[in-house]
Parts: sequence; structure tokens; C-alpha cells
Amino acid sequence: MKGNPIEGIGYLFRGAKIITNPSLRKFVIAPIVINLLLFMTMISWAVSLFGEQVQRLQSILPNWLSWLEWLIWPLLVLALLLTVSYTFVTLANIIAAPFNGLLSERVELLLTNQPLPETPWKQFMKEFLPTILNEVRKLAFFARYAIPIGLLMLFPPTTAIGTPLWLAFTSWMLALEYLDYPMINNKILFPEVRQKARQLPLTTFGFGLVVMIVSTVPLLNILVMPAAVAGSTAAWVEKYKQLEPR
Repeated sequence: MKGNPIEGIGYLFRGAKIITNPSLRKFVIAPIVINLLLFMTMISWAVSLFGEQVQRLQSILPNWLSWLEWLIWPLLVLALLLTVSYTFVTLANIIAAPFNGLLSERVELLLTNQPLPETPWKQFMKEFLPTILNEVRKLAFFARYAIPIGLLMLFPPTTAIGTPLWLAFTSWMLALEYLDYPMINNKILFPEVRQKARQLPLTTFGFGLVVMIVSTVPLLNILVMPAAVAGSTAAWVEKYKQLEPR
């Protein structure tokens, strides 16, 4: 398999450094505000979801199997954490997609030493609705695989199977989600995004995995989206742009 997972992981931290550039700060503010508001909402939902899962576990296990709870509890907590984190990131990306596209464009210009033009707000407003619809279409594509895996993870008897599958699958999906921003700015459609990602599978997976992990950390998950946009754009400029389509 081609690529390097450590290299993929490094691109998130590279992105975190890039967004500190003074010329990019105004493009980072909107994603951070969106993440903050959404995070506060998700915390309330997570508490409610956790309570429901605890009741379900207690109702499913008979008394003579109660000793299994200590095995299932860690997996249940991890499953809920991954579910909430991915839902948070997915919703944040849908809402902030137009801002992320604009940020990615500015990062690419910065990395390629091109002059930064004035903010094309008229173009931004014109593309706002199509960009949101594109995110919804991607979500529909992901749902065909995420729904069956998610069902395995949410029911305690199959949590041990569903949780690692969900971690691997959502890591890959998150990498595709963020790589799509710089590529669609360069008129590359989503099928070709998937082709390019498969040519460097270890790099792609490493990047998506670290984004998923950081997304589970409170407060850091508020900053992960703009850092991931910048990191994926750096990966596009340095790695994926040179790949020939297959």
C-alpha cells in the first residue's frame, strides 16, 4: 500500500500552524464560531443518548450475564463518543462548507506563493446554496455504508464488531470530506477525489484518523475543522495534485 500514515497525521498539525497566518484569520473565524455553537448543542444530545444506551444495555443483559457489563461498558462509551464526534463534524462541515471552500482557496494561494485577491463575497454568496447541496449529496453517498455499520455499533451485543469498523470507515470518510475542498476548487469532482485518495491510502487514512481522534477532544474539536481544511489543502498541493487519475 502506498503512502505514509505518519505523513497523513502530520498534515493536520501542519494545517493548525497554517491557520495562524494573519492573512487567513478572517477566514477561520466563521468555522470556529459555527463549531462552538454546534458543540454546545451536541453536548446536550450526547448526555441524552448516553442515558438511553445505558438503559438499553441494562434491559438486554439478564442477571446471570451482568458480569459482562465491565467488558461492554468501555466499548459502549467509545461507540457513543465516536458517534457523537462524527455527527458533530459532519453537521459542522455541511453548515460551514462555503466558508471552508473559501479558506481552502486562500491556503492554496498562500502555499503556492500566489497573491491573495480581495475576498470574492459576491461569488461566495452565489455558490453558497450549490455548495451546501454538494455536501448533502456526499452525505447521502456516505450514508449507504454508514447506516449498517452504525447500527452494529449502537446495539450493545454487536458493539465489539461495529466500533472498530466505524472508526476505520469514518476516518476514511473524513479524509475524503476534507480533501474534497481543495479538489473541488480545482474543478475535480468527487469520484476523482476518491480515486486520488485510493492512490495514497495510508496517507489518506492517517489524516482521517487523526482528525477523528482530535474531534473527540472537547475544545480541540472546535479548532479541528479549519486546521483540517488547511492541512488537506497542503496535502493536495504537495501530494495529491501530482497524481494521475486512474
